[in-house]
Amino acid sequence: MDNESRMRFAPHIAALILPMLSLAGTAAADDPADEDAMENLEGRTAAGLNAAHLLPIGVPSTNVRMPDFEEDILVSWMRVGTLTRIDHDELDMIDLRLESYLPDGTLDYVVIINRGFYQIASGQLVSRTPTRIEGRGFFLEGEGCDYQPDSPIIKILGNIHSEFSVQREDPPQDR
Repeated sequence: MDNESRMRFAPHIAALILPMLSLAGTAAADDPADEDAMENLEGRTAAGLNAAHLLPIGVPSTNVRMPDFEEDILVSWMRVGTLTRIDHDELDMIDLRLESYLPDGTLDYVVIINRGFYQIASGQLVSRTPTRIEGRGFFLEGEGCDYQPDSPIIKILGNIHSEFSVQREDPPQDR
């Protein structure tokens, strides 16, 4: 991965969260029985947070998967172990995993957040738990993150450990 590619991952990570939450009302559980539901999502492009208000308050949804397509090409996946709408404006996301794909379908990088809170109205995502970003030739891990929608940057908080190497292996596959 060249330096230009590394520099582009921060704003793209932030951009993944907003559009994929619009599919929350149509997200499928991580279950082989839901393959038909996933096929029906193909070709849909996320368009904001219009569906987040449809989630019932206080009812956890488990193993949520939300794909994002551009012109029928999968560009990213958002997977959440447990997604709960806390109130009219806040989502609690446990075991959040964002995967970004290259146009040829190969995994580009992964963002892993143990627990994050998303403000629907403001678009702010905050986590005070370990946050890890892994890709070809790099990884970085901090004690949390803060994303403000008026900024193209995700702030990684606390002590940060990072490694950059051309010898580093590809991003992690599903764990």
